[in-house]
Amino acid sequence: MQFDIAIIGGGPGGSAAAISAARAGLRVVLCEKGPYGRDKVCG
Repeated sequence: MQFDIAIIGGGPGGSAAAISAARAGLRVVLCEKGPYGRDKVCG
């Protein structure tokens, strides 16, 4: 597999960066060590 960008960390910033990059047409991989779908407390 080939990606244009790899984002490490699925927090708010990493998720936003991944979405923005994907919307711009880049092939994105997002790596997160925690389980998918966990709740994050922000602000």
